[in-house]
Amino acid sequence: MLSKLKSKVAYVVLTGLMLCCCIPVFSQIKKGITITGKVKFQNPEIFKKYNMVWLYKGIGKGRKAVDSVNVHADGSFRLAVKASASGLYSLDILKWQTATFWSDADVTIAARGYDTARTKSKNSGFVQVQSNSLRTQLINTALYHNYLADQEMGLLNNEMLNARNYMKKDSTWFTYLRSSGLIRKKADFENLRLKQLITANQGNPAVVYLLSILSTDKEPEFFSSELSKL
Repeated sequence: MLSKLKSKVAYVVLTGLMLCCCIPVFSQIKKGITITGKVKFQNPEIFKKYNMVWLYKGIGKGRKAVDSVNVHADGSFRLAVKASASGLYSLDILKWQTATFWSDADVTIAARGYDTARTKSKNSGFVQVQSNSLRTQLINTALYHNYLADQEMGLLNNEMLNARNYMKKDSTWFTYLRSSGLIRKKADFENLRLKQLITANQGNPAVVYLLSILSTDKEPEFFSSELSKL
């Protein structure tokens, strides 16, 4: 119980750091950075008012709106960040996808935008964020791992469905998947990968974002330890 309480307190501190962008090691920037991007699919006519990109300082519910811009007919857009110190920023792309980056170097975005699939899902797909910033590269790597994890889960769910449909002939397959299959262990493996990424990048301020997507209930001590190092 005490470890869970400490984890919750640490998470509040982490959220404050991300939203305020006040970590002492933030690099100073004089001219700001430019964000350029391209959206593959724009919203249909009925939702064309959302063919925009919104820029926020920070992430999550406490993020602060900074700017917004219309997406051109060819899918391109351009924004700028002007600040005395670099920090964590995020984009809302057409109300369908999001992107996160560190504002210490120019950023190029390649996004799908509107979900053209029959079954539509917000924030699905992967938004490619290219930058010379090692901090942005670390964030994008973590998000790519999450994207692959979602793809894996889709395949595993399909396997579970097929096994369930086969139960009338033989229930062995379904029983194994439900009790000992990869789908039950997948979240633990994902946490291990994320922990390794955090450990291998100590000293990189963008670790603050990786900690925000770590399962703190399962890793309260690791979370608190890494947070204290920032």
